[in-house]
Amino acid sequence: MEENEEKVKVTGKKEKQDLPQDIIHDMLWRLPGKSLLRFKSICKNWCNTISHPDFEELNVQQLMSKIRINVYSPKDAHHAYKCASFELQEKGLSAKQLTSFYLTPKFAVWIEDSFSNLLLYRAHDPVGMPFEINLYVFDTVTHELKHLPEIKGCYDHTSRCSFMCIESTKQYKLIIFQYYELLSLAAMCSFFSLNNQSDNKWRAYKLPGFQRVMKSCSLISLNGVLHWIAQDFGLHFGAFIQTMDIETEEFMRIIEVPCQPCAEYSRVIMNYNLLEMKGSLGLMKAASHDELVIWVLKDSVRSQWIQQHKIFVLSMVHRPSCLTSFIYDIFQPLLVLESCKTTYLMVAVGGESKLYWYNMETKELRHIAISSDSISTCSLRTIYSNQ
Repeated sequence: MEENEEKVKVTGKKEKQDLPQDIIHDMLWRLPGKSLLRFKSICKNWCNTISHPDFEELNVQQLMSKIRINVYSPKDAHHAYKCASFELQEKGLSAKQLTSFYLTPKFAVWIEDSFSNLLLYRAHDPVGMPFEINLYVFDTVTHELKHLPEIKGCYDHTSRCSFMCIESTKQYKLIIFQYYELLSLAAMCSFFSLNNQSDNKWRAYKLPGFQRVMKSCSLISLNGVLHWIAQDFGLHFGAFIQTMDIETEEFMRIIEVPCQPCAEYSRVIMNYNLLEMKGSLGLMKAASHDELVIWVLKDSVRSQWIQQHKIFVLSMVHRPSCLTSFIYDIFQPLLVLESCKTTYLMVAVGGESKLYWYNMETKELRHIAISSDSISTCSLRTIYSNQ
């Protein structure tokens, strides 16, 4: 003890104590790409470890192993819907079934969303009130089923439902958009808290302005703020991003998009998609039949964007024959996986919504094979955990 104190007095600092290399390696390869980029600056040893090609491959496999894919099949002869959960393996190109279960509702079912072990689905009685909505939350672990309260004035064929989570409190919320039937305009949005036993009612809010919420575009939650793409149904018919505080349920500022839809293509507005890229909001839009552009938001107050990537149909390696246009064909992003060197997009492609990985660097499109024991992949939901 005295020798150590004397050494500190002489040198003015303590001796550097390095961790064993195997512990450093095991600690780093489990981290997402945005963290690894910061840790490269810690020291030369860490930078060399992270930059090694073998480390990159292990890191990508680790990130892909945290992805879960939920699949459900249409009603069978016993009026049951089979659901299954898969995890990725073999460098993310195949999926192994983890669990399977059956839903046996009284009426027809449509899976709306999934989050962690929770499954959100709706059912309607075609002979009851016109498409009256019935929402259920099913726990795939405990098999507990919760029938949610009725939403007044909301009908099954004019609604869209999604899970939300407040990371700080781990509180689950549901949001549903209610539409004018003829114009596809979202008139209201309603919230429901799953964890709050004392509040068993939906809270309805009138959307600001006269906006059309895009049903085909995903909702993105970043730092407690919910983002969705809407269209101005007034004079200009332009697209914009509406934001809302998830915890307080208050509407926030409107973010302008970097490029508006072209009048030449009537479906271009449907090809806007929101992404999360390195903790920032990303926007993917079809610029033409052959070109897809990805922007990243740098300043939400000033609506400043930076063009990050361009994807071209004709330059894709292993492109399926069903994908010839970014405007008229399905190329739906589901999540972004970012390692230290490479960015991958998981996308649903074609009418059957088959899953693919798209490598931004090599421009390679690789199919993800799902063996599902006679389960038809007519509905796919992905869950990505950074833990």
